Amino acid sequence: MQACDNARQNFPTLEKSTARALCSFLNDFVNFVDVVNKHKFYIYYLVVLINLFHVIVLTRPSMRTSSINIIMTAVAIADIISAIYNIHLKIVLILTDIYPCYSKNLYHNLIILDNCLYCLQDYTRRCSTWLSLSIATIRTLVVRNPMDPKYEKLSNPKTAVIVIFTICSLCLPTTVLQYFKAGFIENEEANACKGNEMVDEYYYRGLSDLFMDNEMLIYNIFFYLEGVTSKLIPCLLYPIATVFLIIEIRKAAINRKKISSSSSSQQDSSGRTTKLIFYLTVIFYIGEFPMAVFYILNPILQMSIQWGFYTYLVYFEFLFSTLLTATTAIHMPICLLMSSQYKITAKDVIFGGYQHKLRKSESSVISIRPSSQTR
Repeated sequence: MQACDNARQNFPTLEKSTARALCSFLNDFVNFVDVVNKHKFYIYYLVVLINLFHVIVLTRPSMRTSSINIIMTAVAIADIISAIYNIHLKIVLILTDIYPCYSKNLYHNLIILDNCLYCLQDYTRRCSTWLSLSIATIRTLVVRNPMDPKYEKLSNPKTAVIVIFTICSLCLPTTVLQYFKAGFIENEEANACKGNEMVDEYYYRGLSDLFMDNEMLIYNIFFYLEGVTSKLIPCLLYPIATVFLIIEIRKAAINRKKISSSSSSQQDSSGRTTKLIFYLTVIFYIGEFPMAVFYILNPILQMSIQWGFYTYLVYFEFLFSTLLTATTAIHMPICLLMSSQYKITAKDVIFGGYQHKLRKSESSVISIRPSSQTR
């Protein structure tokens, strides 16, 4: 990045010594984020592989009977799709190293594809956020009203289909608006390349006229809307739903203890579930809450003269975007710890159903033995 001799150009309202210190730290921070960006593709590959296994387990017949599992499947699919954009960037880099020269038409198609995949990444992140919140909400309502037929229906697969369709539909308009955020300006000075020459930048990418007009009114509306509805509100509602869920789980554990004296193992299971739900909430906050702050601050710093702070914001967004994607790989291990059914199904998937056949044969042997002794 730039030297800090003229640091006050980026931090004009600060003292010279403070501006130089912030500029120096900004240079180090940018270098650190650049290193992370160079290696982040390995994280995205791992996220895709883990969530693919997660989807395979959740789509087994024994797991598709619960609305929670079906919504979790949708979350995993959304997380896979959101990681595809960065994998696409890596593939493009590899291909451009092999074939550095390509036509203007192909260049245009690539930037259109890049814009589509970028919008798709943000769309699936929005869906994943609200779907995750719906899981906590449904769990809370079902646990709180175990004998109410109205709330028992929430556990049915039909509920999951309605929730997924509703959330995906509500998140779509923001994505359509985001698609028109990018503007492409033709570079008239670009020359066609030949052989192994590096291709010129045929188009410059920036903000579209729609987002730039009226003192960037649409730009500001978009980022405030995105920051509040897709980031901040879920971050406020998710811990509330989690707290209510933990309270209801503890109430259920106390009731089981009153009914049966042999509920110590159930209490241990309840306590473990409570801790895991708490950890899941913390993980959600680590990834989502900073992104909410960044989206809300973006239009404010964009319109200000504090370009140094805006650069901080952009690179923090890069860093936490990678962190947010990395946290999606933790869902599968949490399910392994929380659900014995998930653990059994995962073993069946790994061993190609051998474990299931073995349990079935053992149960048939046990059922045959008593009858053989009576003869």
